[in-house]
Amino acid sequence: MRTVLALALCLLAEPVGAHHNQFVLVNAGSVAITGFRVVPSDRRGEVVAQNLLGETIPPGDSRRVEPDESKFRCMFDVEVRYADGFSRELRALDLCMVREIVSAGGAKPFQIRSAT
Repeated sequence: MRTVLALALCLLAEPVGAHHNQFVLVNAGSVAITGFRVVPSDRRGEVVAQNLLGETIPPGDSRRVEPDESKFRCMFDVEVRYADGFSRELRALDLCMVREIVSAGGAKPFQIRSAT
């Protein structure tokens, strides 16, 4: 019985070097966020980033986000797209240290709240 339990725990364990890069994307602006894309910073131009939002984030709302590739990486380039066609980018953002990204929309800077 102990062997079965030990084997089950090993199978559920995270691989060495795994990260949990969950964070919250907050829309503090007046325009809906329609897209959120991330790509590993070292692979920019090599891969096409997919929209991680299942639906838009209306003003005043937020969504929890966890990029698929983030389990083994920290540095990402991030793009946020808005319903008015505007988009903003952040490059080389360390998602291992991010707890919350607050977007006020337009040309206003993002607020990055760290996990520590």
